[in-house]
Amino acid sequence: MDLVPLHAETQLILTEAGGDANVTVNLPQLVVDEVGGINNLQAIFAVVGAKNPLQETVLTFNPASGGYEANFILTDLQYDDLTVDITFNEVDSGENIGRCINTWTLSALSQTLNCEIQLRRRAVIGGSLLAVLGINVFNQGSEPVAGAVIKDQNDNILGITGSGTWGTKGYLKTYLKAGDYTITAEDQTNNLMGSEAKTLTPLDIENVLIVLNSPIQRIGTTCATIKADNPSSTGGIYTIDPDGDSYGVEPFDAYCDMTTQGGGWTLFAYHKDGHNQQEVDVVDKNTLGVYGDDRWVAIRDSITTGMMFIDENSLISLISKEKIDQANCTQINSIDTLLSSGFIMLDENSGCSVMGSDYTFISIRYRTVSGASIYQYSSLKFDVWPYLDNSSDSEQDELYYYIK
Repeated sequence: MDLVPLHAETQLILTEAGGDANVTVNLPQLVVDEVGGINNLQAIFAVVGAKNPLQETVLTFNPASGGYEANFILTDLQYDDLTVDITFNEVDSGENIGRCINTWTLSALSQTLNCEIQLRRRAVIGGSLLAVLGINVFNQGSEPVAGAVIKDQNDNILGITGSGTWGTKGYLKTYLKAGDYTITAEDQTNNLMGSEAKTLTPLDIENVLIVLNSPIQRIGTTCATIKADNPSSTGGIYTIDPDGDSYGVEPFDAYCDMTTQGGGWTLFAYHKDGHNQQEVDVVDKNTLGVYGDDRWVAIRDSITTGMMFIDENSLISLISKEKIDQANCTQINSIDTLLSSGFIMLDENSGCSVMGSDYTFISIRYRTVSGASIYQYSSLKFDVWPYLDNSSDSEQDELYYYIK
């Protein structure tokens, strides 16, 4: 048995205008030998990503140096993280004999991907008695979902559910070693996922049905980057890492508003008049609290757009980063804690004494009135202001504090 790892080499070339991509797949002779000749081999190429709906094509191979080559076109590709799945079937038996699966960050006009080919018969010869697992993926409307990326509990990609052009829509058959599995399906285009547990024994033939019923929990730099990477993201708890992998603050959970004012807003505080600020592990919409100092500073330093505030009456106010940076008394980059800050931002026409009704501020402090409030009496005004006069505290006593 040949011990050299088998792989398919895939080259993708985009034009400067983007869009359609010319793809070349090079296949080693050993894969063709597995089925007794190229005419007995069917290869299906599938690709999917958050910004790229499922595309499938049957490859037509022609002899090339050291093996075979297929050339085809993928239409309207966007720069994105893609999952590539090439399935190899034996025509006369209809059996799947192997596949090559990989992820690919599409970020340049010309790229080459090497994809290891796992041949099922080689696994059997090597001493692994495999089980057959059929995976059916449905949405909450009981409709089969094509283009779902299937993974195991170790984040290994098992394949992509088909469109129904070749085989059953929303279905994937895979071969696995005996063991306990948690199988996850992700519809990256619609940001939905589901999972089911399954125990397999050698030579089992099993099926599992997975319903996509929860948002995909992605790790992103901020809520804004998650929204940019996947515009269909819905509001909820996500894992973010504002200061990146190279710095001291570990990734943490945060509530992301993905719809209001363009979406991508990170909730960093929920405060109410007459309450002291208290640190919580996750700031959400149901519990009063703020982030601890390290997390707050990481969030603070990620600001690119501005701050948004929503009160208990769903009134929305917003101020841009440009205006926040113009504050002449207290600027956001000087606030290292939310537990005793008082004002996140303070601007005054004359002096910095918070007297004379010539101030604009964002308050987060213990006060029975105006503890959680915003004012705009100075010449520095909010970009969105829903209140009847220049202070909010006569109309509200709770605020959700967001940053983007």
